Amino acid sequence: GGNWLDSTNTIIVNPINVNALASGTYNYTYEVTNSCGDDEQLVQLEILPTPEVLTSNVTIAPICIGNNATIQFSGMQDGNYTINYSVLGVNNITTQSETITITGGLGSFNIPSTSLSNIGTSTITFENIANTVTNCTATLVNVTSIIEVKPLLDILPNVITVANVCLGTDVTVVFTNATNFPDGTYQFNYTIPTGNPTTGNSGDVLITAGNGQFTIPAALFTTAGNHSVTITGIFATNECSNPNESIILNFVIET
Repeated sequence: GGNWLDSTNTIIVNPINVNALASGTYNYTYEVTNSCGDDEQLVQLEILPTPEVLTSNVTIAPICIGNNATIQFSGMQDGNYTINYSVLGVNNITTQSETITITGGLGSFNIPSTSLSNIGTSTITFENIANTVTNCTATLVNVTSIIEVKPLLDILPNVITVANVCLGTDVTVVFTNATNFPDGTYQFNYTIPTGNPTTGNSGDVLITAGNGQFTIPAALFTTAGNHSVTITGIFATNECSNPNESIILNFVIET
């Protein structure tokens, strides 16, 4: 015969409809008054948050072929979660489960390079998420992001040449229409079997619209005749460096 009161001491009707309540702790009081006196008891109801992840919470930087993809989360509620995902595109991954810890709103997990062996783009779809402590779960709808796998820099045929020169003249390595090189600054390691020394680096080389060049000092070549230079590595700050390039350029130093 008593009454239920909410935190504002307003009488409420039992059962309580909690569908519209946000997560948090709610205080209710059961109060009884009769000829024997009165008594009351505080009852607390905790609504646990439903785990949530949105597309805007996910960031995936493009990766170079052979590297792991890091799936980064931000702006999420702290906690321990199990999240299921699948990947569809140039790389396909059936549903996988990952456990992530979100601290300060941030967390991440990696997809191994062995599962991302093809160059191009794929869509990762997050299917559901569960809080491993509260066991609250949620099915996710339209939560996706793009995984881009980029190729290593490579010198294609017929885009790099070395002209014959006279003894005592710098050797010029010329790039023409190397359109797979985005505009930017690159460095090239090279070897010269007949040079002194036999290895070198181009220094910074600006390539614009596929065109650029660098010189190899004439002092490296002490004799006339047939020579070659092998490009052994390509390096760039914002592109996929290739430390294992191998392209041989033949030329003649004339007297």
